[in-house]
Amino acid sequence: MQVITSAPSLPPTVNSLRLVATRRQRVSLSATAALLAAHFAFVISIAFYKTELAVQLIPGLSLAIVLGFSTVGFALLLTFGFVIWVDRVHDTAVQGLRDGGDYK
Repeated sequence: MQVITSAPSLPPTVNSLRLVATRRQRVSLSATAALLAAHFAFVISIAFYKTELAVQLIPGLSLAIVLGFSTVGFALLLTFGFVIWVDRVHDTAVQGLRDGGDYK
């Protein structure tokens, strides 16, 4: 004879699933918008401010190079931040729904 020690978990409500999905979508679209804004700002600055970006900060290092590396660094930080958010917040909420909890 098998003894069940815990009550069967109920599936999460549609509203809870929708809240978790909406929050994930909002965060991912915000990160995408920030990345696109930074990239297009850099590209537009190259197109319209060539002489200003050609300023040599030190010999062999122009402002354009610094801004280019800054854009790439921003993209990496944004990606790492999103991955950390997914690991700490989103995955925790999804696991709570799987365990039968409800998202608030």
